[in-house]
Amino acid sequence: DCRNRSAIYVSTRTKHKVSEILHLLGNESTRLTALVDNMLRFVMDIYRDELNYLHEKKNNRRPF
Repeated sequence: DCRNRSAIYVSTRTKHKVSEILHLLGNESTRLTALVDNMLRFVMDIYRDELNYLHEKKNNRRPF
């Protein structure tokens, strides 16, 4: 849902690379911000245990 998004800033180089990926996927209806949101969710899911460990070590609680 676009209404629940906030802006993030990335380098021009990174934006260009992600735009290339979007172009390769060939999906004209997918927006750049939606692709980045999905990529970040995917990466956070992969590293969930490590992120929890580091957060617990610092704050004594699990964020994910």
